[in-house]
Amino acid sequence: MHEARPVQRNWLRQAVFPLLIAAVLVVGALLVCGSSLIRIEDVYINRILAGTYGVPDWRVQEMNPLLAQFLTLLYRLIPSVNWYGVLLLALVWLSSACVISLAARKRGGLIPVAIVISPIAVLLTHSLQSTVVAALCVVAGVFSLMEGVRRKGEGRARLITGILLFVVGAMFSLPLACVLTLGAILCWLPSCVRDKRVKSLAVGVPVMAVLLAALFGYSSLMYASPELSAYRSQYQRYDQLQHSNLVDEYDDLLARYGVSLLSPSHEDHDHAEEEAHEETPETAGTFALAGWSLNDVDLFFGRFASDTALLEPASLETLAAETDYISTDMGRLFQSLLDTVQKPQFLLLIALLILTALATLLTSRRRGLVALLAALIAFGGHIVLLMCHYDAFSAIAPFYLLGILVLIYHFDGESALEWTHNLLRSRKLRTGVSAAVLVCFLACLGGFSYYLYANPANTEYAEGVYTYLTTYVRDHPDMLFIGDNPNDRYKPDTLAVPQRGADENLLAGSYDLYSPRAAAQMERFGITNPLADCVDREDIGYINMAFYQPMAYRLFEAYGVNVNLEPLLEDPLLYGEAIYAIRSYSSEEYDAALAEQEAQEALEAEAMQALEEILEEAAHAAEEGTGEEAAGGEDASSTAAPVESEPSPEAEPTDAGDA
Repeated sequence: MHEARPVQRNWLRQAVFPLLIAAVLVVGALLVCGSSLIRIEDVYINRILAGTYGVPDWRVQEMNPLLAQFLTLLYRLIPSVNWYGVLLLALVWLSSACVISLAARKRGGLIPVAIVISPIAVLLTHSLQSTVVAALCVVAGVFSLMEGVRRKGEGRARLITGILLFVVGAMFSLPLACVLTLGAILCWLPSCVRDKRVKSLAVGVPVMAVLLAALFGYSSLMYASPELSAYRSQYQRYDQLQHSNLVDEYDDLLARYGVSLLSPSHEDHDHAEEEAHEETPETAGTFALAGWSLNDVDLFFGRFASDTALLEPASLETLAAETDYISTDMGRLFQSLLDTVQKPQFLLLIALLILTALATLLTSRRRGLVALLAALIAFGGHIVLLMCHYDAFSAIAPFYLLGILVLIYHFDGESALEWTHNLLRSRKLRTGVSAAVLVCFLACLGGFSYYLYANPANTEYAEGVYTYLTTYVRDHPDMLFIGDNPNDRYKPDTLAVPQRGADENLLAGSYDLYSPRAAAQMERFGITNPLADCVDREDIGYINMAFYQPMAYRLFEAYGVNVNLEPLLEDPLLYGEAIYAIRSYSSEEYDAALAEQEAQEALEAEAMQALEEILEEAAHAAEEGTGEEAAGGEDASSTAAPVESEPSPEAEPTDAGDA
């Protein structure tokens, strides 16, 4: 009986309490501030898996086919549950509990680590991003797996948990999992010999390597067909070019020329803009090699182009051959770093990294090298990604999470308790400080939750636009809709269930422009190029959520077609976004319309000039009338009887002006 109590207490501290704490954090965040899929790739993946674009389909980018096939099976069996959102929330819960449990393996580590993990769990629950959740899973899985190997039979549960989290996290992004695993192993090395963890390293590393190789092999096998292989390679090249020195070159062109949104009507009559546009291809640098104008570049970086000729493999290969993916411009790098660290999410992770590093250094011996490696990985990963033109939180946050979790794993709770007792010898003092820390923590967590709640992912305007556009799309299932995708504007709730087949007639933008689903849709409507083949089609609509001039000018510049947009909605200006039918017109029709417009402008100018003359005459007459009344008043005061005189001709318009 006496020997069972420590075992029971360890089980409660290392298993039950971490699960309960993580559950309270995730559920509390859901109830207080909600949860949304923030990353646009997650929105597309979720909708494709759930069958929004027809039927559940496992052929998505980034995710391993094994996990995608499992999710599509769940969506087919029980479509009333958003399994993608449930999976992400479950991973946040299990990963957070695993990290807390790792720190609680020594007495005194439970509460401090729970305090550090709380804001991370709340942030990830509110703004779900698969890459960040996957990073949390992979790193927690690495340390849990290594700890389970080291403890033999006692660590069987940790070993199974570590393998599960590691595999699922790697299924979301295999390249990210490989990089994070190498970083975790590097931070494991300093304490490997001293803490007798050589066996963990010798056994754990091969196990993880085998798991990663198996996932890579299965993915390669499933995407071995020419169709799927081309789909993946084309999108990867397209996405890589979005993160290259082409971005800087595009920004320089915009700063020099402005955005070249020239409609056909402007080209003939605004010679200044025409000359600027004609000069652009000669100075476009890399883009000139692909034969792109600034307008084409604007469409490319807008990521909503439906012109397949603009994204043909030959053009992308030409650009890729002349493109640099690493920038060493210190001015740009410093500005990008300043822009990112000003965001609350980055400030939170940086603060937690510094806090855990100080706690590890102050309470643990011989952990300086571990803290240094963790800081180098976090800040170094941040800088390297900025050099590679990645500034999104979803890309940078995984490296900060790696640094924080490394420090948490090496945190010595027993040494921290001893250090605290020596610093605060009085029990009353310890109690008072603990209470103050707890109050500050609850206040900070409450303020953080309120901040997230007060800054929802969707505004009322975004929800209105999304409902306004998608309602029309779903009411016309026999039409194909291209252009801007409403899903780019709207961030759905994590647990909201996508309606199967709701967006079957909507191309999912640049994300799956090369996908088999998009190819099937274009074959169904008998088109090869959505933008070029949509003109004068009754069964194709163009969704506009920004400016349509780049699209219109692309049609004129590349295909010699003058187009006009015919609204398909009753009130297309309700939100400023609309759905149009694209209609072409001949040069004669254009000349007639232009002549009519010029005649109308001339009539308006004549009317305005006539109105101004009338107003000037009326004002002049009113001034003269006022002067005569004043003069008449003076005469009346000087003579007893009024003197009759003939009315002045200038006085007559006064009545007309008054009238």
